Amino acid sequence: MKEMNHRLIRVLSALAIVFLVSGRIQGPPAMELHAASLAPSLGLSANASATGQTRIVLSDRIDPVCGSTCAQRMTMNAVDIGDGNAVGQFDLFSEEGGGIRLHGSMTCLRVDGNVAQVGGVVTQSDIQDLIGLQVTWLVVDNGEGKGAPADQTSDLFGNRDCESEITSHPRFVLFDAIQGNIQVRD
Repeated sequence: MKEMNHRLIRVLSALAIVFLVSGRIQGPPAMELHAASLAPSLGLSANASATGQTRIVLSDRIDPVCGSTCAQRMTMNAVDIGDGNAVGQFDLFSEEGGGIRLHGSMTCLRVDGNVAQVGGVVTQSDIQDLIGLQVTWLVVDNGEGKGAPADQTSDLFGNRDCESEITSHPRFVLFDAIQGNIQVRD
């Protein structure tokens, strides 16, 4: 019965995550290939890119498993290949719902200065219902060095693609990275 309750919590969390996805602290090492280095090997000239790894605490909700201290770790590499389309990958690890892992392929990138809206399709997950889900999120590169404010990222939103206006989604709540670095290049 306890295992059934744990499974039910995971399934309910997965359904909630269809609209709002996040990542957990532990996971495989960060991807070593940066999106900007991927473009030349494909014969592309990158106009924009968003790369990096962050760890945030999702303090805007209460999860039945981790309360208001659910942590998320994300690694992403996206490079623009024209018309808002992108190539690259993302990994996301969440403490929500007892732990959720996602991996996906980048499909879109919109950059405005130091802010990027990125999106992709989930290609692997420990929750089968999330495979094929289209997601998007926002990242902010606030500079480098000790004096710079923390980089920021939003949570992932399901069933959305990049918009032409990157601030068009009113629910993009930004969280300060407690670890990591985002680099947005226009």
